[in-house]
Amino acid sequence: MELRSYCKYFGSSEDVLDGVFDKWKIRFTQPWGLNDPLEGTPALQFARGSDEHFYEHDGITYPSERLFYRVQVVEALVNAYGMLSLTRIPDSFQMWALYADGHRGFAIEFTEGFQNHSCIKGLDGRNYPIEPVTYVDEYAIDPDEFIENGKVDRERLVKAVFFRKTLRWQYEREYRMVRPLSDCGTYTAKPGFKTSYRDGGLYLFDLAPQCIASVVFGAHMSVEHKHFIYERVKDKGVALFQSCLLPSQKDDDGHQGKLLLIPIEQFGNAETFFQLRPQVFSSLDSEDPARPKEIRQVDSLAELPYYQGFSTEVEAYQAAMRAKRKD
Repeated sequence: MELRSYCKYFGSSEDVLDGVFDKWKIRFTQPWGLNDPLEGTPALQFARGSDEHFYEHDGITYPSERLFYRVQVVEALVNAYGMLSLTRIPDSFQMWALYADGHRGFAIEFTEGFQNHSCIKGLDGRNYPIEPVTYVDEYAIDPDEFIENGKVDRERLVKAVFFRKTLRWQYEREYRMVRPLSDCGTYTAKPGFKTSYRDGGLYLFDLAPQCIASVVFGAHMSVEHKHFIYERVKDKGVALFQSCLLPSQKDDDGHQGKLLLIPIEQFGNAETFFQLRPQVFSSLDSEDPARPKEIRQVDSLAELPYYQGFSTEVEAYQAAMRAKRKD
């Protein structure tokens, strides 16, 4: 399944839920905050070759050429920008597992053209483009291609560092929006000569409800978290879907376990939906949850194919159902 717009997977922590649906904020993440340790750390390869020596002058040791460019150019750039990682694939088993806390989180589908909303634009009103990630066999740059007379071509360097990943990630078919963290009021740039460091700040930007087309609940998401989201978007024109796992079917890549995104209305009204426990959605037998069950009458419990050997469990079930019917 591929969307016309973009979506993003989220975890299930209280901070994430509160940040997105109470504070209406979204994080633009520095490469250090992502799960790929190669993010923002391309190999530096000089076509002309480079001197790997460190230098000393007047009792002071100076870095090698490679280390200087690593810290003063690449790391300085990486610490100054954040990215919004997106995809058009809302039903990826792997991405639900990796980015949505083992299917306990949620996914947001953004409205078409959401990047043009004022909350997403830069402080100067500029639009930040959404561009596809290029997957490469070797994630490397030649610093000489981006530096001339001490001046760094930041636009080209951003593209080379932020919009490329190694081939092991190509199944994600990722898109990215990259923006300077200086757009965020809590960001403070580190001036002057820089030592190697990683900015671990959390930079949150406004996200208007109008930018959200739909929310998908993970197959293992708790009822409490679903209800939390429902109460905050029910009057905002946001569609709600439930991710359901069909264990007996294969996904588009031929792997067992197909995910199906079903509008929650197909499970009944909101009250009925929120009575369903998460395990219901991880063992769906049909792509149509509203399809009537085929019922076959039996004259006694002994006719049930599983009664022999499990009579105690069956009779306990019968007693529980009778008690519930009386209530």
